[in-house]
Amino acid sequence: MTKPTFDLDAIIENQERNRGRVNYAKRENEFSPTPGQYAVRILPGGIGITTNPDFFFEPSCVHKMQGVNRAFYECLKMSRNERCPICNFVSKMYDSQVPGNRELAGDMKRYTSYRLNVIVREQSEKGVLMWRIGEKLKTLLVDGIKALRAEELDWDIANPNTGIDFNLTVTVVSSPTQNKTWNNYTGSFKRKPCPLATDPDTVAKLMESRYDLPKQYAPTILTQAEMTEVLMTFLAENNLSELVRLVPQGPAGGARLTRPASVQSIASDMERNERRDPLPSAVVVEEVQEEEPHQESQPEPKPPPPKPVQASPSSISERLKKAVSSITT
Repeated sequence: MTKPTFDLDAIIENQERNRGRVNYAKRENEFSPTPGQYAVRILPGGIGITTNPDFFFEPSCVHKMQGVNRAFYECLKMSRNERCPICNFVSKMYDSQVPGNRELAGDMKRYTSYRLNVIVREQSEKGVLMWRIGEKLKTLLVDGIKALRAEELDWDIANPNTGIDFNLTVTVVSSPTQNKTWNNYTGSFKRKPCPLATDPDTVAKLMESRYDLPKQYAPTILTQAEMTEVLMTFLAENNLSELVRLVPQGPAGGARLTRPASVQSIASDMERNERRDPLPSAVVVEEVQEEEPHQESQPEPKPPPPKPVQASPSSISERLKKAVSSITT
């Protein structure tokens, strides 16, 4: 077996570290399967395609703030390895032991999704599509690749010439008690390798059409102080200002780096300092200057918490209603 197009062991390690799911708005160039059966061919990642060239997918970890205004925010802990105010808030909500708070925390916890470049045989006229999957479906894919390797078969499913299609089955599952329906995904890899296309020129064209996944979904990563402001606004908009007491307080929302400064980061800081205008040289004065009387600085008053904004009852989720009732009763 030649060098594979991805590192399976690194993907398995990533599988153990990340859990969760996420939803985004649908895009025209995305594969959004409806109930039915599909033959999906996963394309390799690489430099200019995925952040980690050994992965065939691009991960993203966000907090879902679903209330009056639905939005997603990149988790600072996962994206920058910084202390995330929303993660801290969610942890305190769980620790409060209040049922409504715990349910709301479940909605606000971080979720991980993965994007891939794929060819869908039934939609081959569309060319390369992006496929966004959650943890469950990603686990299904990785377990299928591990099974191929265990059977001592060629497990490089993303190879453009000798790869393997994935047979995907989508069915609808309903819950009478919750009055909800959702898609359920099952499937397995074929055992017979096949090329992306019979024509080598078509294969090369499809490989060139792969999307730069980090650029396609590049989020605006907020600072710790900005993330705290987002959290405060979310609570105010949804009549949850009573929960402001659980928001981390202090500089930058009580956030701090959770990792020591690296040699590279220190060198970057020194380089930035060298680019600044030099400070004027100190002037030595022989005569003694009289010191001004020492005055203790008064602490700046803390700004009051934001006033709650009355939200339309119909636009607030059931979990938010439970959270409101749990803190007012």
